[in-house]
Amino acid sequence: MKNLVFLIILVTSFSIAQKNKEQNKNRINNNSATTSETFLIDVNRLKLPINNSGVIADVVINGVEGGRYDSKTVFFSAGFLLSGYSNGTMWTNAIASASRIQDYLKGQVNTEPGDPRNLVYAVFASDTPFGNSWQSWKDAVDIGADFYDGNNDGIYNPVDLNSNGIWDANEDKPDILGDITTYCVYNDGVDTSLRRFNDVTPKGIEIRQTIFAYSDSSQNTLNNTIFVRYKIVNRGTVSSVMDSVYFSFWADPDVGNYVDDLVGCDTLLDAGFVYHNAPDGEFGNAAPTVLTSILQGPYYYMPGETFIDNNSNGIYDAGIDTPIDTAYNRKGILRGIEIMPGARNQNMSSFIHYMSSHPSQGDPNTSLEARSYLLGKNKFGTPIDPCNWPFGSVTGVNCSAVNPVFMYSGNPAANTGWLNTMGTDQRTMVNTGPFKLKQNEPVEIIGALLVGRKDDPFSSFYEARRIASYVGSYYRSNFGQYPLGVEEEPSMNVSNFELYQNYPNPFNPVTKIKYQIPETGLVSLKVYNILGEVVTTIVNEIKTAGSYTIDFNAGNLVSGVYIYELKTSFKSSSKKLIILK
Repeated sequence: MKNLVFLIILVTSFSIAQKNKEQNKNRINNNSATTSETFLIDVNRLKLPINNSGVIADVVINGVEGGRYDSKTVFFSAGFLLSGYSNGTMWTNAIASASRIQDYLKGQVNTEPGDPRNLVYAVFASDTPFGNSWQSWKDAVDIGADFYDGNNDGIYNPVDLNSNGIWDANEDKPDILGDITTYCVYNDGVDTSLRRFNDVTPKGIEIRQTIFAYSDSSQNTLNNTIFVRYKIVNRGTVSSVMDSVYFSFWADPDVGNYVDDLVGCDTLLDAGFVYHNAPDGEFGNAAPTVLTSILQGPYYYMPGETFIDNNSNGIYDAGIDTPIDTAYNRKGILRGIEIMPGARNQNMSSFIHYMSSHPSQGDPNTSLEARSYLLGKNKFGTPIDPCNWPFGSVTGVNCSAVNPVFMYSGNPAANTGWLNTMGTDQRTMVNTGPFKLKQNEPVEIIGALLVGRKDDPFSSFYEARRIASYVGSYYRSNFGQYPLGVEEEPSMNVSNFELYQNYPNPFNPVTKIKYQIPETGLVSLKVYNILGEVVTTIVNEIKTAGSYTIDFNAGNLVSGVYIYELKTSFKSSSKKLIILK
């Protein structure tokens, strides 16, 4: 039985001034300085406590624990699983506290746990430039945190060079991604004898974790969301290359009364979710949907798939091999986008759920059982059969056509597809891979935890999907322009497919793009550079038949000629747009 204390925050009666006062009070309570061993992410409706060894939600702060939304529990715990091969030997480790798996210690690899720098560092976008939090970030940088290097000297030194009292672009600042940004580092140094998987030794893996959130509520989206960035580093103490690595965004969501939670996944959003199909004992009829999504998967190179291996050596050689695809590492609007031609970002490779203490589909007891879950199989390594599965059923489609590695990929609101039918205390795993971890070559994975809540459980389900779609657009804008494309309410009376010329054109930086579709289906609207590379995805979701207008903000793109393409399952069309800055 989980004993959770409910934090009651009465927000509806506050005036704007009172709300600001309360936020400042919370900020002081959580972080009277700029560093601590625990910290409460508390700038919007979703509030998550964290600690300096990677645990999310399952952390006690001032007698309160758990992730909260509208003052009620939505997350008991969150973290990750990681598995791969080092020198031919398989291993799995994790931070999954609800399953009693905590294999990571605070601090970097081969440093003392008692190092005073092993803290959670926090900086607010509203903090005084060059003030205490900016100065404390020096210690964070010493243990791996990123920063904006304004003067390009490779050293973080936040100094007001021209003494004008404001930050200028040639001056250093912390890696501020949200209204609140936090950083900590931890490593897989827990002794083998203390692990749940006691056949796994430390592998010299370091996780540099950034969690950030926004208070913006203009579109009722970012204020429901918290972002998590994992920078995974193989420090090379065991193996210079780790192969066949898989990563999972792991969560133990508890939507109010957790004993009747249901799960599902959305392959278009690279997401898993937990929902109710009836009123909840805590939230009432307005039971929310909790969603965990991969925004940026790990990059990987594959001959013949992501590049043409012209010299047949099995690796991508710039200037020799021909790139087929491109991977991106989005670092924020100030630090830019790292572009990796010849590679690709992995999407969700599988989605799995398991249940608390269940004998056949419960918490993994061995590293092999955990890896089986990471591969989208049951804990014994057997592929799952949607046609013969005791915890779910397939409705309205041929069960033999359902992809078994994406559990419960149906639409519960429409009662179609593969659906979970056994409500219980759930764990979710949004998996991605494979990829490699090469010595001191970080792999950055970005995900989002979000909540959608409307008047009833199924409208909450659609609300979570809506938010996830916008969050994906915000990520693709490199966390710089939100919303990337704002759609007007669609007109439904259309009979033909049409993509209109954007207006104005040329433009700087906002233009309108109008399109119409005669049938409901998956719609993709992407912008390409003159090399044919995707630079922005504006729309990638299911749309009902109708006419749509989008305000497209190209603030993160350079001047030039671009192509925008509208594509559906039955037709596509493209036109040129010109950015002049």
